[in-house]
This record gives sequence, C-alpha cells and structure tokens, in this order.
Amino acid sequence: MTIKDINNKIISDARIQAEKIIAQAEDNANNITKKGKKKADNIKNKILYKNNQEASLKKSKILTEAKLEAKKTILLEKQKIIEDVFGKALESILKLSDKDYHYFIKKLILDNIEIGDETIFIGSSDQRKISESFIEDINKELK
Repeated sequence: MTIKDINNKIISDARIQAEKIIAQAEDNANNITKKGKKKADNIKNKILYKNNQEASLKKSKILTEAKLEAKKTILLEKQKIIEDVFGKALESILKLSDKDYHYFIKKLILDNIEIGDETIFIGSSDQRKISESFIEDINKELK
C-alpha cells in the first residue's frame, strides 16, 4: 500500500469514526431531550394537579360560604316574620275588650296548666286588667 492509500484509509476511518461519534452524540442529545420533555411533562402535570386541587377547594369554600350566607339571610327573614306576627298578635290582644281579654287569658291559663299548683306572674300592664276575682274564678274551675 502506498502512502496515499494509507492516508486515504486513515481519512476514511476517521470519517467513519466521526460519523459514529456524531450519530452517538445525536442519540444522546435526543435521549436528553426526551428525558427533559418527560421531566417537564411530569412537572407540568404536578402543577396542574395542584392547581386543580386548589381550585376545587376554593370553589367548595365559596359554595359553602354562599350557602351559609343564604341560610343566614333566610333565618333573618324568618325572624323578622316571627317578630312581625308576634307584634301583630300582641297588638290584637291589647285591642281586645275586657270581656274578650279575660276569656283569652282564662283559656290560655287553663289550656296550659299541668298539675294545678303553678305560679302565674302578671306583668305590670296586665295587673290593672286581672283582678283577684278573675284569679278566684280560674281557681274554682280547676277544682
């Protein structure tokens, strides 16, 4: 073999070796890229999962707060209605004639007596309307 042939052989072997090195480097680069993409996808999925969990918790919290606020509003409205009804009932009771008032109070007392030795407390505004004879009438009916 001549020097030129040896030289050509060395150059040819070097090219083959260089092509192998380049192919191996490209494979390594592709593998690194794939691993990087896979790692990035894993990180992205973890972030998305975490954000979805947080969003779900926030949504649940907002819904719970809204439901509680709605219940609170309903309770306040019910309380207003009850206060209004009691106010109107009291107003109606106060407008009763003495005869109707005595009948109402007497029925109220008799319907709510359980054993017969209850104590009845009379408010200062009712003391003018309820006399000793009225109490005695009730006591007679209990016997």
